[in-house]
Amino acid sequence: MKISELVRKMFATSFGIRAAHFLIRIALQEEETHRYESDSSYSYYEKKYREEFFAKSMRFLQFNHLRGDYLEFGCYGGGTFGLAHKHKHLTKLSMKLYGFDSFRGLPKPTGVDIHDQWKEGDFAIGISEFEEKLRTLGIEPNEYKLIPGFYDVSLKNNPPNKIGITTAAFVYIDCDLYESTIPVLTYIASVLQTGTIVAFDDFYCFNGDPERGGQRALKEFLQSNPHIKFNSFLNIGWHGKSFIVKLSNNLATVP
Repeated sequence: MKISELVRKMFATSFGIRAAHFLIRIALQEEETHRYESDSSYSYYEKKYREEFFAKSMRFLQFNHLRGDYLEFGCYGGGTFGLAHKHKHLTKLSMKLYGFDSFRGLPKPTGVDIHDQWKEGDFAIGISEFEEKLRTLGIEPNEYKLIPGFYDVSLKNNPPNKIGITTAAFVYIDCDLYESTIPVLTYIASVLQTGTIVAFDDFYCFNGDPERGGQRALKEFLQSNPHIKFNSFLNIGWHGKSFIVKLSNNLATVP
């Protein structure tokens, strides 16, 4: 008798039905236990949605034979950095991981960035603590490079060609504020290619207002760079959104 037939007959019995109900109940209880729990950065569902997003994105890059590195802006907790590492290995992609963070938390929000959710110093993590977190995730030192400092200084002092970035395959922007996102988009412009995934973790976090946060920064960036198109890709839970880059054949000079 085939195993599939045996399993079908087992679950057709009253014992099998009770066993199936028991397993379903255990699974639901586990989800109920964790769904409202949160650690310092993610809820149960936010972890789940990010995991799904990284799995699909790396598969997209693998399928399309996209070469390039992973750039993350805003690395607090190491969660998404770890997911990038995990899924680039699962899909056998050859990419170095670059992490850009002040390692002192958020700068003071001003102007359009003032919001009850964001406070100066939020998401602070020391670089040594972050490196220890990466070690526990099994990320080897030769697989990544960290660039510390606030973006208005660190990005100017570390242009892509200086630190070994020639092309980006995947960019994850989680720096929350409009003022922080603007220099990030300017920084990545020269290393984008058709097919690069650019994700904004906080795209809808300013009440969904298109004149604030990542939405405003992206709109202004695209207006200044008409040769770069961002085509809608995957959402990241309730809070984030990603795009796939399309470069026109007639490339304008990036300022």
